[in-house]
Amino acid sequence: MDMDLRIVAEGKNGMELLPLYKQYRSDAVLIEVNLPRKNGIEAMQELLQQFPFSKVLIFSIVDDFSCVSQAIKGRASGYLLKEMDSASIASAIKTVVNGGFYLHPKVTKDFFAEFNKLVIKENLGTLLQTEVRGVRIIYSRPGNQRFCSCWQMVTAIDP
Repeated sequence: MDMDLRIVAEGKNGMELLPLYKQYRSDAVLIEVNLPRKNGIEAMQELLQQFPFSKVLIFSIVDDFSCVSQAIKGRASGYLLKEMDSASIASAIKTVVNGGFYLHPKVTKDFFAEFNKLVIKENLGTLLQTEVRGVRIIYSRPGNQRFCSCWQMVTAIDP
């Protein structure tokens, strides 16, 4: 582990997080998602209710959007994957301690892809009928292949 960082406490389950944090008041908490008695996200949320400015990084083998999304909604400051080397873990912890956020590159791509789908759906939902008619007219005119591609791409994203 990095010389600037040291482990001050370790717990065996999610129930131990709050008492350990109260005792040690660490600069950051690295917690797994799948813990016995209380999962890491629930333990993190409980901690953040009492200590809203604490920095919690999720440390997991799980890289799917659902888990990452839960962690972010739960106010995690970082999401690390266990495949990371120790230098990368130390760097991520320092980023969070210094006020930043960290998402492992593997989950960042999926997170932004899902986020962009939601934004596109939201924006399409706000189009006025006249704007939709205008898009359809552009789409139907011969010679507007570029617009056709864009429209097909949008409709593929918005089923």
